[in-house]
Amino acid sequence: MEFPAQYSQWKAHNPAVLFQAPIQRAPPNEDMRQLELHLKDLARQCQWLVLWLDCDREGEAIAFEVLETCQEAAGGRLQAFRAVFSALTYQDLSRACATLRQPDQRLAHAVEARQAFDLRAGAAFTRWLSLRYQPMFPELTQTLSYGPCQFPTLGFVVERYLLIQRFVPEPFWSIRAEVQKQGQDVRFSWRRGRLFDRLAVLALFELVVEDAPQGATVTRVSLDPKTRWRPLPLNTVEMTKLAASKLRIAPARCMQIAEDLYQRGYISYPRTETDRFTPTIDVRALVQVQTPSTVWGAFARNLLDGGRYTIPRSGPHNDNAHPPIHPVKACERGELTDESWRVYELVTRHFIACCSPDARGNRTEVEIQIAGEEFTTAGVVITDRGWLEIYPYSNWVNDPLPPFAVNEVLHFSVLEMTESRTQPPPLLSEADLISLMDRNGIGTDATMHEHINKIQERIYAIKNADGRLEPSKLGIALVEGVQRFAREEGTDLSKPRLRSDMEDGMAAIARGQRGKDQFLQDSIALAQRCFAALERNAHALDAALGQHFTGRTEVGRGAPILRAAFSACRCGAQMDLRCHGGAAGAVARGAGGRGAAAAGGRGRGRAAAAAGGRGAGRRGRGRAAAARGRGRGRAAPAAGGAGARQERFLVCPNVACGIVLPVPSKQNQTLSPFGHICPICRFQVMNVRNEETSREHRLCPYCFNHVPQDLHQGMTELRCFQCAHRSCPLAGARAGPPGPPPPGPPGGAGPPAGPAPGDPGPGGFGGPGPGQPGMLPVGPGGPGSVPGAGPLGHPGPVAAPGSGPRAGLPGAPAAGQGLPGASAPANGGLPVWP
Repeated sequence: MEFPAQYSQWKAHNPAVLFQAPIQRAPPNEDMRQLELHLKDLARQCQWLVLWLDCDREGEAIAFEVLETCQEAAGGRLQAFRAVFSALTYQDLSRACATLRQPDQRLAHAVEARQAFDLRAGAAFTRWLSLRYQPMFPELTQTLSYGPCQFPTLGFVVERYLLIQRFVPEPFWSIRAEVQKQGQDVRFSWRRGRLFDRLAVLALFELVVEDAPQGATVTRVSLDPKTRWRPLPLNTVEMTKLAASKLRIAPARCMQIAEDLYQRGYISYPRTETDRFTPTIDVRALVQVQTPSTVWGAFARNLLDGGRYTIPRSGPHNDNAHPPIHPVKACERGELTDESWRVYELVTRHFIACCSPDARGNRTEVEIQIAGEEFTTAGVVITDRGWLEIYPYSNWVNDPLPPFAVNEVLHFSVLEMTESRTQPPPLLSEADLISLMDRNGIGTDATMHEHINKIQERIYAIKNADGRLEPSKLGIALVEGVQRFAREEGTDLSKPRLRSDMEDGMAAIARGQRGKDQFLQDSIALAQRCFAALERNAHALDAALGQHFTGRTEVGRGAPILRAAFSACRCGAQMDLRCHGGAAGAVARGAGGRGAAAAGGRGRGRAAAAAGGRGAGRRGRGRAAAARGRGRGRAAPAAGGAGARQERFLVCPNVACGIVLPVPSKQNQTLSPFGHICPICRFQVMNVRNEETSREHRLCPYCFNHVPQDLHQGMTELRCFQCAHRSCPLAGARAGPPGPPPPGPPGGAGPPAGPAPGDPGPGGFGGPGPGQPGMLPVGPGGPGSVPGAGPLGHPGPVAAPGSGPRAGLPGAPAAGQGLPGASAPANGGLPVWP
């Protein structure tokens, strides 16, 4: 599913509209398009349609897509049936043909409900987070994504990390005792374990020491048989956990390898919840396939020929779609890469272990007593290793005890009081995280590894040297932020409860106990309440991220100067152009030559294109369509390319003003000052040129960041061709006759000088007409230069910060003077628009 193309531009709509925006089925790719045409061609020739898709919810949803496609081609005359099977055996396929049923719309509705909710909630929260915090914190170059499963997964990682950070160790004390028997040191554990009261342990220890010369008496010797059960058949969750913990292969990588092994015919389908073999599967024959192996063939032959073959245990899970993961043909080490062999070996050894006898042994426990205190020890003698012989991923240590007899008196070789401290739990491993997700209903067997991989791709968490997951400062900030607003609103997006409740709701849809539309209405309403609460409490998330990242204003002030005295501030000072991160890229140009050309005929052509000119307009639409295609499903690429994101700022050096304004920062954009003062905010306009397309536009740096909402309600950025101001000659969206001109320069100066060379005349996009208000006079550097400041390529002398304007700009208010139409800000802040 996806949104229509008009919603692919992130900044074009408030993210909140995505909760109610229309959604549509994504068009098929070329391969799927060919399959669709083939199905339609067959459907026109048939009367019956039997759907042999996976017998789970996702399979049922795909079945209905196939049914819709075929019925469309056949004019709705097909009789449709559903085959129900879980294995490709003769018995299963024969029974499926004999028990055809109608497709179950309820299962498909459950899948469609999940897809629709995840798309709406994920897109709305992701866009809100990215659009708010990427501009606010330049360090955040990646997409700040939200997913209903992704955030609880991150929440588990952060919760464990914070538990460790907040852990306060506590001292505790215990008593350790050892005896020597038949040359063997036997350690006994204190029955009380440990106490956190030192004086109490010391008192008990002194009693034991007093009676130690008389020795301790053996009060009980017990011998109990013990069994280590063979493992359950392998499903996806268990396979990824074992790969992560035993092979050190990440779950996402494990699934890639398993998919490849399946495609090559080495193992069965690796995405399954099932941990039991159905009676129709000849498991013994699958073991027989492995007898030629040089690695475990002898063990497999011994199972079959030595009478040790054991029917696999049946686990509690069955998705009725696929059997447990098992090998389907023998393989030698040299046939596969190292990683592929290790995964194949895990699958095969686990399968053979499932068909092996249980491991058996005897456990001996000895209890002694002295001064009223009890101490115990235990040992194990393994009598049959069973499945452990073939399974190196688990072990059972043979640890026999020397013989002890009841009432035997033992003398201690070691008796001491020990002190230790409590330890925090370790960081979560990927196997631990999968267990938590499985227990809390986060994701499915086929998607858990994707969520774990996603939080690492987003740099919300990283794997440390020990292979355990440690949250990044971004991950911590996001979880702490949503938890802060959760304390006020009662809804924590980082907890698994919301997703768990949703999974219960989708299960109810699949059982027919709840309607899809009602479920979506309730779930989306809940998500909208969470979204509104997040917007209301955005300051809490702002503060959380602000504790870990440097804000955009501070970054701008500290960035290297790219061009000093670039353009005029409203206070009369000349603002510096600064650049943070990335390459310097294209920067300001001189005012002569190319500047005049930019104001001439080429600008006129681009203006026509912006107003609907045919040739350039078509080219623009093509690029827009390409941008929509690239943007769908993920964030637009960060400015600056694949490396660190480049951010450019105009920074006023006047201490009394000190304003910092982000400006367009793409590396293919060249910035240059333009000879015009914005009549709204009194900042000098700049020219932005795309060096790849040779197209240009103008913008006021202040209105670009602080859109006057009385003129442009709902807009977040404003460029001159979008402006509706009635008196500004650069305003491309104004309607009606021009209004009164803006106030003239301070001191009663007359109108500026005439048009620059190549000026297209009044109303032209390339520049102002003769005598138009708010225009800068032509200085010695050519059009756009400031008298007294020298050419733009050679700025004049720079005054010390705080000593007044560095190069006075005609038409700019004096330092500290308020802006026309704006209330005076407090403490040098930004004005408040009426």
